Amino acid sequence: MRTIYKFQAPGLLRHATVWEVTMPAGAEIIACQTQPNPAFSYGPPLPLATLWAYVDTDAPLERRMFHAFWTGQPTPNLHGRFTYVGTVQQGAIVSHLFEDAGAEHFEETD
Repeated sequence: MRTIYKFQAPGLLRHATVWEVTMPAGAEIIACQTQPNPAFSYGPPLPLATLWAYVDTDAPLERRMFHAFWTGQPTPNLHGRFTYVGTVQQGAIVSHLFEDAGAEHFEETD
């Protein structure tokens, strides 16, 4: 079955954070935004980076690697190996998310 799934970061994306996401193979990222974390128990909800992807639920699972880089901070050469996914604001922090196209996608096995 084809549908849209949501994948939410586990917390604040710090500069040079690597976010590993397990999703169905061949998933197509269609949006990258923030969404409030309802589990945040004090103060205003911390907005979490969230990916939405068009997936085939029958496909095997694979791990994909995403890197967050903050505005104005040093980055590796992003041309070629990295694919831009989107930009998210988490309070005063602005993170630019890139998928590591050079990282192997590992299929999950049972």
